[in-house]
Amino acid sequence: LTNTECIDFSDMISESTAIIERGGFHHSYTHILVDEFQDISGGRSKLLKALLASKPNVRLFAVGDDWQSIYRFNGADLALFTAFSSAFSPATAVPLDKTFRFNNQIHEVSSRFVMANPAQIKKEIVTHTRLDAPAVRLVDIKKDMHNLISVSSPKERKNQAYVTSLQRALATLNRSSERNGKVASVLIIGRFRQENTPQLKGVDVSKFSYAHLDISFVTAHASKGLEADYVILFGVDTGAFPSTRENDELIDLVLPSKEGFIHGEERRLFYVALTRAKHFIYVLFDGDKSSPFLSEMAKFGLQYVDNKLAPQLAKWSCSQCKTGELRPLTTRHNKTLYKCSFSPACDTLVNSCKHCNSPLETHPEGFRRCRGCGETEIGCLRCGIGTMVARCENDPNRETFYGCNRFRRGADDSCGENIKVAAYEARMAKARLVS
Repeated sequence: LTNTECIDFSDMISESTAIIERGGFHHSYTHILVDEFQDISGGRSKLLKALLASKPNVRLFAVGDDWQSIYRFNGADLALFTAFSSAFSPATAVPLDKTFRFNNQIHEVSSRFVMANPAQIKKEIVTHTRLDAPAVRLVDIKKDMHNLISVSSPKERKNQAYVTSLQRALATLNRSSERNGKVASVLIIGRFRQENTPQLKGVDVSKFSYAHLDISFVTAHASKGLEADYVILFGVDTGAFPSTRENDELIDLVLPSKEGFIHGEERRLFYVALTRAKHFIYVLFDGDKSSPFLSEMAKFGLQYVDNKLAPQLAKWSCSQCKTGELRPLTTRHNKTLYKCSFSPACDTLVNSCKHCNSPLETHPEGFRRCRGCGETEIGCLRCGIGTMVARCENDPNRETFYGCNRFRRGADDSCGENIKVAAYEARMAKARLVS
C-alpha cells in the first residue's frame, strides 16, 4: 500500500480519527446515527468517540442486536455493544421488543437456542404473528441415501440424497403456494458459498423449476438483513454448523479476543439463518453427522420442533459422572434403555420415557422425570429399576393398588413391591412439589 501510495478502509478510519483528534475537522452535526451497532470494531469506535468529543453536546443514537453479531472476522467486537453504557456513558437503552418478521414458533426455537450463551443480553420479544403448530422441521437425508443403493460412491450417494431431500421440500412448498394462489420466496441457506458446498457442486439452484416459488441460495453470513417466506437450512452437519475452520493464528492476533462461550459466534450465525423465515423452516442434515446444534434443538420438545428424531438426535449428558453422554440401546424385547458412553467406568443405565422415548432422570425422592417431554413416573423403591403401575383397576371385585412392573410370577428377578393408591398419590404430589 505504501509503495503504491494507497490506503485501505481501515487506514481511512484510523487517519480520519487522527485528523479529528488534532482538531482538523470542523462540522455542524448534532447527532450521529449508527445502524447495526453490534458489528462495530475497535477502530470505528475510536472514530465515533473522536466525533463525539469534537463539539459540545453531540449525541449518539445507535441501533443493534447482539444476537446477530457475526462479523468478528472483520474486526467486530461484541463487547462494545454489550458494554455500551460503559463505553459511551451516559447512555439509555430502549428495547425494541416486537418483531413483525417471524412467528412465535420460530422465535421460541431461535431465542432459546441463542440465549444458551449467558453473555448474550436477555430479551423478551413479542411476535406479531402467532401459531400453535411447530414452524421448524428437521429432515434427515438418510432415508434418501438408502434409496440410492445403485450409486456406488458413499460421498456421491450423500450428495444426491441432499439434492433429493431439497427438491422434495421445495415441491411441498410449491404445492402450498399454489393452493394459496401466490408466489412464495424461498431462501436456501448454506454455511459456505455454493461452489464450496460439495452437495451442490454442479447444481444450479436458480434453475430449479417451481412455478410458485422464487428461490435463492445464500450463505448464512449473506442472509443477514434478508427475509423470505420460507427458509431451507442446508447441510446442517458437524463441521459446517458450527464450522470447524480456524483462522490463521496471525490473523487471530489482530482480531478481538475470542469469547469464553464455545461457538458463541457460530451460534449467533445459526440464529441469523433461522430468523430469515417468516413462516416455516426446513433443516436438512445427515443423521450420521448431524450438528450438535440440532442435538440441542431436539431437546426443546415437539411443541417447538416438528420432528420424530429427538431421541436419536439429542445428546443427553450423564448426570452421574457429569462427563459422558447417555446413548440409546435396544433390548431384545425392543425396549430402549440409555447407557453412559463411559461404561464400564460409569455404570449409569436408565429407562426411557413411554411417551417420547427420551431418557428418564431418577430423582432421590423415588420418582423419574423425562428429560425430553417432562412426564413424571413413580419408580419402585425396592428394586430401583421398575415403575409403579396400577393393578386391578378394571376389576370391580378387587381394590386397585400400584405394583412394580417387573413382577413376573416365578421369575428369579421378579419384584413384588406394591403400595396403596393413597401412598402412590402422595408420592406423585411430592414429585410435582419438588419439580
